[in-house]
Amino acid sequence: MPECQVDPAREVVQRIVSAINDYRFHWLGRVYQVGASAGMTQISPENCHSSEVLSQADVACYNAKRSGRGRYVVYEQHQLPLAGEHHPLNAAALNALKIDLNAWAVAPPQTPQAHSFWLLEPVFTANGTLLDESLLRNNLPDEALQRLIDNNIIEAFFRHDLQTLSKKGIAVILPLNANALNDAEFVQRLCSRFNQAGLATCRSGFAFDAASVLNGSDRLHAALLQLRHCGCRIVLAHFGRNLDAFNQLTGEMVDCLLLSPELIANVHSNLMDEMLVSIIQSQAGQRNIALLAGPVTVPAVLNTLASREVSGVWGSAVAAPQRLETLAE
Repeated sequence: MPECQVDPAREVVQRIVSAINDYRFHWLGRVYQVGASAGMTQISPENCHSSEVLSQADVACYNAKRSGRGRYVVYEQHQLPLAGEHHPLNAAALNALKIDLNAWAVAPPQTPQAHSFWLLEPVFTANGTLLDESLLRNNLPDEALQRLIDNNIIEAFFRHDLQTLSKKGIAVILPLNANALNDAEFVQRLCSRFNQAGLATCRSGFAFDAASVLNGSDRLHAALLQLRHCGCRIVLAHFGRNLDAFNQLTGEMVDCLLLSPELIANVHSNLMDEMLVSIIQSQAGQRNIALLAGPVTVPAVLNTLASREVSGVWGSAVAAPQRLETLAE
């Protein structure tokens, strides 16, 4: 809704939700009702990245659905909904968060049914309310709490039956904060647990933010090589328009690049974005690095990415997410 403030938008959305909830239709002698809930977020100069806006609206939709039928929720840009807490987050609050792991199938764009591995997505909830991970991390006052989140994600990951996944050849990629790799003990423990779970045999691994890795220290780069030597597949996520990055990238450090969502959102209708994807694919291919893209929600994007020889895609256009614990079943 362009040129629209939050309060008028509330009224519009409430009318839409009410109209759907009040609608009845007859089919084969029965009366049916459709339920609806809605999530909203405001676009502004300070909040205009498509991936962030969509993520915020998604969080608001999820919380509206959890609140009951016929509701709408406005995403609160600067508030973290943690049960009445208005002080900086502490370790106890982070440890109380529930962490689930959703799994998105990554498949070739031309054959989306033939998935090759699964990209995991941590989902944080507090008292049944979904929390946005980036907002959660931005509210943390120090590095120790950032590290605690990473440790908790790791613990949530290794609580699953990973050995069964490995035996069945099901590969998964877990996103982590690249700053955690500056801790040598953390990296050593991660390698040890990775090997104990047998994850190297199915080429599972970890994803890190591309900018954090490219701007990282020599210690961080050494940690990536250490993970590679343990059999980890390494994915650099949110890879965008910085072609100079290929001066640093080699196939010895990285297995896959995951394109930034902003770059592929309109790739089927924007020739400049399509050509840039083609250039990135060519540069990555010369270094034996696979190119991935997602989330893809529009089927037409699959055709464009296939024509540009992107190796794998994920998103609702490929398949809905599954819970990690269901994959072994």
